[in-house]
Amino acid sequence: MKFFFTTFNLFIFLTLISCGNNKNISIEGIDGPYILLSDQTLIMTMTFKNIKQESEASYKLPQFQNAYVEIGPSNNQELSITYRFNILELIEFDDGKLPLINLPDERGIPGMVGGSLPGIDFAINNFEYSSLYLSANHLGFFIPVASFEKFYSMTSFDYFINNKKAGSITMIGKEQNHHIPGILLLLDFDQDVKDDLLTYFSSR
Repeated sequence: MKFFFTTFNLFIFLTLISCGNNKNISIEGIDGPYILLSDQTLIMTMTFKNIKQESEASYKLPQFQNAYVEIGPSNNQELSITYRFNILELIEFDDGKLPLINLPDERGIPGMVGGSLPGIDFAINNFEYSSLYLSANHLGFFIPVASFEKFYSMTSFDYFINNKKAGSITMIGKEQNHHIPGILLLLDFDQDVKDDLLTYFSSR
């Protein structure tokens, strides 16, 4: 499946029913996640509308030469988290360098055989339990969301880009006290996707 990378928005308000018509669901209180391309960089960003933020922090993902997670204020001084990757490095990255991991609380990743993917667990400021997943066919992000503690299950929805299915987005609830609630954005990242990204990268 071709991944037509343009600047696009995923407007998500929490509704626990499918929206149909190749539309993404939406999450109350969250702006994003967005996937953006800027020069030679792939960006994933999302903003928490009701949480004010003044300070900034940056975390370099140690397994990469040019991959960072940034916490800081949005244009409206709200809490924003942003991932930045060099596109070529992302395409060429050897996922054999990464251990197989589950969700941060050790529950299985929905839809994955064995419940795991190559990935990185890390902590940064407000996002103590975060994960990045990168395999031959998937690029994923787990972002903890404290307000999801009121939900008691995992609910997944198809994720669309330009009306084409491009992965899934899952609301991870808190089934037991030790569980970590959050959003799992899992994008298709197969060879067709990488070819599209490489074409974009070569044009910069």
